[in-house]
Amino acid sequence: MYTDKTLRCAKCKKLTPLSDIRAAKNAIDWICTECYQGEHTKKALPIRPSWINREVEAVPSQKTSIDHPVDQYPQKKTFKCTRCSYSFLVGGENPPLKCPYCGRDGTLTKDVTSSSLLHEIEEEESRFKKF
Repeated sequence: MYTDKTLRCAKCKKLTPLSDIRAAKNAIDWICTECYQGEHTKKALPIRPSWINREVEAVPSQKTSIDHPVDQYPQKKTFKCTRCSYSFLVGGENPPLKCPYCGRDGTLTKDVTSSSLLHEIEEEESRFKKF
């Protein structure tokens, strides 16, 4: 014959079958399922805190001047290895000698992208406008 052992709830002090016992939030005491549900109810949060409803003062826009035009900075160039198809960016004037991924010499070509083509066209147009 099956007998259900009981334990006293630490919160309400009722004798409760072990099948209805849960660990309390403090992880030390044992409580019944009724007390457990009361202890673990979610508190409803307000939909929007009151401080959000305040209006924000408009800040006047300030134009900032750029001292250095973007064209003065060196452009990064994209290279692609013909052996392993690894693409990477390089800044500066000197092109790399070998692929940083596979280490092969002489397999790098300048990778052509739409942005690099547009930049090249803009450079050429600015050279012709000077004449």
